[in-house]
Amino acid sequence: MQSYYLTCGEFVADPRASAGDKGISMNIVFIDFVPDPDGVVALIQAVKCTSGNTLNTLTEDYPSGGSGVRNEDIWTADHWAIDAPGMDRQCPAFGMEFPSDANTAWARWKGARGSGNAGGDGRLGKVNRAPNALTFTAAMLDDRPSRERRAEGTAFHHRFESVAMRIGMQESVLTAKVLGVITWGYKVTEAPTPVLTIDVPAVTRRPSATWIDAATQWNSAKGVRCRIPGDSTVWAS
Repeated sequence: MQSYYLTCGEFVADPRASAGDKGISMNIVFIDFVPDPDGVVALIQAVKCTSGNTLNTLTEDYPSGGSGVRNEDIWTADHWAIDAPGMDRQCPAFGMEFPSDANTAWARWKGARGSGNAGGDGRLGKVNRAPNALTFTAAMLDDRPSRERRAEGTAFHHRFESVAMRIGMQESVLTAKVLGVITWGYKVTEAPTPVLTIDVPAVTRRPSATWIDAATQWNSAKGVRCRIPGDSTVWAS
């Protein structure tokens, strides 16, 4: 488990090899240093997976299938996508879903809940009000990417970019502020007995153009009810 500090907050990441060295488990927590009592923090993740005959020739893109039928419309030309790839997924925050009875965009985000499924779960960061105190719950995602059906002799690289975004409401309009970004992933060699290498996580203040393209593509494909608040200018500022 390692902490990564930024001006606005702290990422705590815990990557671990899974059984059989065909994937990893990754738990990421983001702690907002100055939380908005009326806002939430969501972890919104982009994903890409490439394969090839060797790690030096990763030429074939094969996106994750996710839950349900994969939604082709959310993948960019460079084969990145927001990591909620099932056709029926509405909430872009990793491992989370919007409440079915919410009738406004803010109600959907305030009421978003994790799936509760190990390896595909998420949690909003938010301030909790008690009669005599305020406490803070950190944003979290729990991911367990793998290639269990990997063809023997095929190498692959699974890459992720997880963005901590503070979401709020101002004058009936959703607001968005990127607080930090953590990139991570892992590689598996082409050997019949796979050799797994976990990429060293790295943090930055702003999302990459790749993540911005994936988020823009998500908003275009999914429509108003499912959109990530903000736009490319807001996310990059």
